[in-house]
Amino acid sequence: MDASTKTTEIPLLDSLLEQPCDDETLAALDDVSLEDRIEQYYTTLDTLATRIDDAMKHTAKQMGTVDYADKKNDVEGLGVEGVDFYEGSLDDVDPSEWQVPPHCIPIHTNVTSYDWNELSGACQFDVIMMDPPWQLATANPTRGVALGYSQLTDKDIENIPIPSLQKDGLLFMWVINAKYQFALDLFEQWGYELVDEVVWVKMTVNRRLAKSHGFYLQHAKEVCLVGRRGAAPA
Repeated sequence: MDASTKTTEIPLLDSLLEQPCDDETLAALDDVSLEDRIEQYYTTLDTLATRIDDAMKHTAKQMGTVDYADKKNDVEGLGVEGVDFYEGSLDDVDPSEWQVPPHCIPIHTNVTSYDWNELSGACQFDVIMMDPPWQLATANPTRGVALGYSQLTDKDIENIPIPSLQKDGLLFMWVINAKYQFALDLFEQWGYELVDEVVWVKMTVNRRLAKSHGFYLQHAKEVCLVGRRGAAPA
């Protein structure tokens, strides 16, 4: 398949690419036309997802690596409460995609079972950054987004002994809207004072807001809360 034939094999994609999608054009559509346009996008995205899935299976087969279909089946159910976590391996990490920064020692472990006492006894951290895999969906989600990677329950995150790793310093925690209040409660429980926040406004390559999924509204930002415990780093 060459570049000139890629789009023609996917229904609706050519016609969608030819249709203007600026704000003014979309605002001028009536409700029926707008719903039809949205449905076309969803149909095309589903088709693209299927093609990508097929391509991944073909690539894995050609390279003789772990069968993509088997690997995908291994992680079915991730993010659902009561389902075991998928244990990865450093052998599966592509060095070209992830490298250890200088003077750092990576710890590849399950945070729900790791012996944190050993780490806290060996060192204390001036700055900790957390990007928890918040649990968004249950086994039967009706709204929102079901994620394909392993998620942690609120209790799992709460049980991470952050205070034992940092007596004095700053904690940066990325948080989703649905867990904002829970994160604030965690700060208080762990002995942190909320001192600031970082807001990442997501943009497309065309400098438009990159709207993503949300429970009630589409979101184009992510928030990182900043807490301080004890004295700030010198």
